[in-house]
Amino acid sequence: MLATTHVNYLGVFLWSNRTLYSHVSLQPLNPEAEYELVDLPSSLGKHRSEEDDVPATEEPQFTSVEQINKMLVTLSTLSTSRWHNLLNLDVIKKRNKPKEPPKAPKAAPFFLPTIPSLEMRFDLSETVEKSKDVETRTVLGVNQNLSIFGKLLNQSAETGRFDSALEKLMSMGPSAIDLEVSLLAPEGGGSIELMLKFMRLVEHMLDSRKNFELAYSYLGLFLKTHGETVASEPELRSCANSLREQQLSGWQDLQNKLLYNLCVVQALKTL
Repeated sequence: MLATTHVNYLGVFLWSNRTLYSHVSLQPLNPEAEYELVDLPSSLGKHRSEEDDVPATEEPQFTSVEQINKMLVTLSTLSTSRWHNLLNLDVIKKRNKPKEPPKAPKAAPFFLPTIPSLEMRFDLSETVEKSKDVETRTVLGVNQNLSIFGKLLNQSAETGRFDSALEKLMSMGPSAIDLEVSLLAPEGGGSIELMLKFMRLVEHMLDSRKNFELAYSYLGLFLKTHGETVASEPELRSCANSLREQQLSGWQDLQNKLLYNLCVVQALKTL
């Protein structure tokens, strides 16, 4: 509370902070604009006019910029469940795998035959024999057609803009990202060129310094899945060297800023 007195005004004025009870829009004032003076409140009350019934203008919604400065590292707004466990996804799947595979129920015919006896019994001998004769085979076919992410990656590499492919990758879950990364290899329906384009995508993320933690997570998953292929192909090795240089430069800048802030905080504590 704030108590004030004024010239030619009887009594004491008691003020309270309105922001403690309701939302108050705080907007910067224009120094060149002229503002009307507001009268002090009176104990007699104020006559209500039609202008008081006019609703106030809506407060413009504040939208933060995508990146404050290119010299700074910008993190994504995705939850940690989307990218933090990409390297340990195989361990999580193995841990969540059921001990026994699910058993399918026995198929029963539409008309169940009965066995002649005093008790009501069904004859299921033919159904059991048919189930033994049927062999189940699982055929894993290689899909030669590219996925939606693969097509967007090809288009992005041709135009030099990876926004559409990156947005598609950010909208996926951990399992879908792991599948898309595994399909980049030739044995998964992709090609060496497609793997190189994915590395260009990560290089673009490191160069722009946007989605910093996602770039490291995607690159770690890619190297874990296709490390041998990258080591055997000269084009992929040269691109990996450039990625390593960008990774070191970006991490050194971030580390220097973090250490500087820690030193300043530690120095202020000793004062």
